[in-house]
Amino acid sequence: DICYILIKDGETKYYDEWKSLIPEGNRYDEIDRLLNEPKNYSYEYIISHENMSERLYQLCCKFPSKIVSYYAKLKATDFKEQSKNLYEQYIRNEGERISTRSEYTDFCKALKKFSDNCDSALAREIALYFREEYRRRPAFIDELTKAGF
Repeated sequence: DICYILIKDGETKYYDEWKSLIPEGNRYDEIDRLLNEPKNYSYEYIISHENMSERLYQLCCKFPSKIVSYYAKLKATDFKEQSKNLYEQYIRNEGERISTRSEYTDFCKALKKFSDNCDSALAREIALYFREEYRRRPAFIDELTKAGF
């Protein structure tokens, strides 16, 4: 019970110990009970640790920035295409909202990571779109060039 409370409060270092104390037959039900707790501060850790791809994908849909962290896990699941599309949409949305040099730099790093982790041809296509769309933003063009796009 103490481990359960600690885990719910975000102390994920106790998760494996708590899980080992649960009989094998009850494990799934207890994990599900923990995940359905309100204000569970370990939810994200647990679904990632347990490779619960459907819940992980739903989390990324609800909080699109999470796709950057979880794309590697999701691309090996049934959610590969949906995750790629979500990641692409996240990158495009980020590019639309930025307006300062530091944001351009951060965006280019994210685009580079997208290129390495997901699809380099699509990353070049996105970069080309932003080069054309924002050709009057020399700082943006400069950062895209520095990033190799």
